[in-house]
Amino acid sequence: MPDQPFAGKTIAIPESRMLDVLANLFEQRGARTIRCPLVAIHDNPDRTQVDQWIKNFIDNPPDRFVIFTGEGIRRLLKFAEQLGVKDPFITAIASTNTLARGPKPIAALRSISLQPNQVAEQPRTDGIMATLSSADLSGSRVAVQLYGQEPNQKFIDFLEEKGALIEPVSPYIYASDTEQQQVVKLIETLIEKKLDAMVFTSTAQLNRLLRVSAKLNTDQSLIDALNAIKIAAVGPVVGDALRCADIRVDFMPESKFFMKPMVAEMAKSWH
Repeated sequence: MPDQPFAGKTIAIPESRMLDVLANLFEQRGARTIRCPLVAIHDNPDRTQVDQWIKNFIDNPPDRFVIFTGEGIRRLLKFAEQLGVKDPFITAIASTNTLARGPKPIAALRSISLQPNQVAEQPRTDGIMATLSSADLSGSRVAVQLYGQEPNQKFIDFLEEKGALIEPVSPYIYASDTEQQQVVKLIETLIEKKLDAMVFTSTAQLNRLLRVSAKLNTDQSLIDALNAIKIAAVGPVVGDALRCADIRVDFMPESKFFMKPMVAEMAKSWH
């Protein structure tokens, strides 16, 4: 029988896109999982804006392309394919100085046989700004793939202060339209202390959980409940968001911020 480090443990999983994959990683190691997708991801409904951005990128590639998420690149490639311009779009990306925030956009670029020219010093906005701090961006056209419809005003202000001409695109949006009652049930389960651990793979999951809890007037009870169990974060961005909400982080990969390293870290360090 394979190692069962999570035998007898019940673990909540709010992941959406890779829900079954993540749940199986735990279940193969003996865990019982509670699957509760908290956030749905949809294509940006304003396809006209996204399609025009892709066409402009191909016709006149920018000087730099800052890529925040792997999901963003995958969706842009899908849209380009639907427009019949996937190959020209990949060629245009290859001709551009690309900067990836972290491992997920790097993996998305590798799927089309590309490598980023630069990788952020840390996989977060501050890391991207540190990487670009000494760059002369005055008059440079900088394409920015945003995550969700989050404008990331901090980064936009940084680029404007450096004199860059900013060309943003939001290929997807977060839609908090998963079944409300399912989220309420998860909160109740947490407060009733029926879980041993919960894993977070995006800040959107945490934000959704906190918003619903606020509507139920169970804010502090939820935070207390989360601090009473083991909490895992897929990477430092999620980890920082949890800590800002006064939630302790017990497990986080040291370098590779993906689901498998997160599960491996939990299996190794759980006591």
